[in-house]
Amino acid sequence: MPVSDADARPITKRLFAPKRGPAIVIATAALLGAVGGLPLLMNEHVIGLFGVVLGALCGGLVYRIASATLPIDPTARSRRYKFAMFSLATLPAVAVIGTGMQGQGLQMTIGAFVIGSAIAIGILVSGDRRAQNVR
Repeated sequence: MPVSDADARPITKRLFAPKRGPAIVIATAALLGAVGGLPLLMNEHVIGLFGVVLGALCGGLVYRIASATLPIDPTARSRRYKFAMFSLATLPAVAVIGTGMQGQGLQMTIGAFVIGSAIAIGILVSGDRRAQNVR
């Protein structure tokens, strides 16, 4: 009798489950890139701000490499473009609405645009291979 109801499958099998696409991998890699850039920011190196960009790009590449054996989903290309445009437009729009354009609002909007662009690039790099149709 198992001790818990936890899924005993390895983490790669859970991340690449049939209902999951590259979003979880890209978001996790972007978050790890941001955390990895914190020590550089503490030492006043501007390159630490680009940890999210490198993380999202690496997340898209990791999903592309890991999903190389999966079949190509013909509907994935249009969804990738839609989600990339959504992330590119939504984050700066939320920053503009939340901060306005006075004070540091412009810098926060530009930062949101850079993060949205990084996520969009990660989505576009991830490829069209999926375990099955998500819809």
